[in-house]
Amino acid sequence: MMNALKEWATVVNALETGDQTVLLRKGGILEDSSGFVVETEKFFLFPTFEHQETKHLKPQFHKYLEDALARNQKMGFKNITSFAHVLYEKDIDSEDKINALSPFIS
Repeated sequence: MMNALKEWATVVNALETGDQTVLLRKGGILEDSSGFVVETEKFFLFPTFEHQETKHLKPQFHKYLEDALARNQKMGFKNITSFAHVLYEKDIDSEDKINALSPFIS
């Protein structure tokens, strides 16, 4: 059985085209106090549509949101189209480091 990571469909689209090359994750509701943990290095990307708004995206990525929403309405079901492989994992401990990665994320 393969694992999947739930990610905004907008981000999945940007990763598929190569316009985004880095994923930043923070600990969520179900993670323990140490934050997000990579459980497997290979996984599918499961597109989600909750909480996606253009105000959360850089302007050049708005088209990916429009495409994702149109595709979801047309198909009526989730379609997994991406497989990912973790090449590098690092805890980030400062906002400066996050800002340095800004060109690689949506």
